[in-house]
Amino acid sequence: MSTTDQPPQGQPSQGQPAPPNPDQTRDLLQFLREENEANRTAVRDDAEKNRKLLLDTIKIASVAISLIVLVAAFFGLKSISDVKDAIRTEAGRETQSEITRMQGEIRKRLDDQFQTPALQKLIKDAAKEVTEKSAEPLIKSEVAAQVKSGVDAQKPAIAAAVAQQTQAAVKQMESEIESIAKKSVDTKVSTEVDPVIRKIKDDGDFQLLITRMDADDAQAFDRLAHLPPSTDPSRQSVAIAALRSVYAAHNSGMFQGHQFSSPQTDSQLVAHLTNVDPFSRQAALDALTSKKNLSLLPRVVEMMIADPSIDVRCAAFRAFNNWTAQTFQCLDSNAFSWWLANKQKFQ
Repeated sequence: MSTTDQPPQGQPSQGQPAPPNPDQTRDLLQFLREENEANRTAVRDDAEKNRKLLLDTIKIASVAISLIVLVAAFFGLKSISDVKDAIRTEAGRETQSEITRMQGEIRKRLDDQFQTPALQKLIKDAAKEVTEKSAEPLIKSEVAAQVKSGVDAQKPAIAAAVAQQTQAAVKQMESEIESIAKKSVDTKVSTEVDPVIRKIKDDGDFQLLITRMDADDAQAFDRLAHLPPSTDPSRQSVAIAALRSVYAAHNSGMFQGHQFSSPQTDSQLVAHLTNVDPFSRQAALDALTSKKNLSLLPRVVEMMIADPSIDVRCAAFRAFNNWTAQTFQCLDSNAFSWWLANKQKFQ
């Protein structure tokens, strides 16, 4: 089987072909090695048979040679050397004929082996794979070059088309973009700005409560005294400090009493207890403290609990202590518990 240095038909001649797959090359060599070993065994067997045949032929030829010797002697051969030469010539001719036949047989067997379908298929597959691997990079390179050349030629048209389509798409999406932007801003405000605003407002409201409490607002006092447990610890600390300050100021043992500019009857003093002016309510309580009107105790207790003025509440505490002989400090909630337990004694 002959090979040439020409590339397989259809394979590009440019570039170096990629090396064949090592596994396939190893399989091909292994197959050829096994085929060669089988051929050697077959040739050896044939040689043995041919040797036997040659020996048999020589034995047969020896009979013929003996006949020839006898014939030669009969025809007057003059020396043994002539017989030797005749034998050597005949043996050489027979040997050369047999060698020629054996060489022909061996050549025929080798040709038959290389014509087997399996070996032909393996060679074709190996050639095909090598061709594909060698051609693929060249094909890709050529296609990439052609595509790049085409794209470069169409760049202005492509850029114009993209710009036009982009502008049209943006125009169609203006309302959606505006909605998305508004939603994003609203989300930003609700998640970042609103909490800050609420905190500032809460801080302002908290400070306002303290200011109102310091300005005699008993309702602000109640709110600060009953802050929810979830209140920020720092605010709770400030509230406690402010409440202590108010509590201490109204229980220092010194207070400023209020008096009416003109004398008031008992009924007038009782009427002043519902006056919208905290000055009049405190003045009425200060005046009634010394009179000990036990029928007014429920009204006085109510003013201790719910009057909107801290000064009026403290005036009610002074009247309550005087009439019940107790010593509760102003704004002490224990006074209410004591009253609930003992109010029947004063009815």
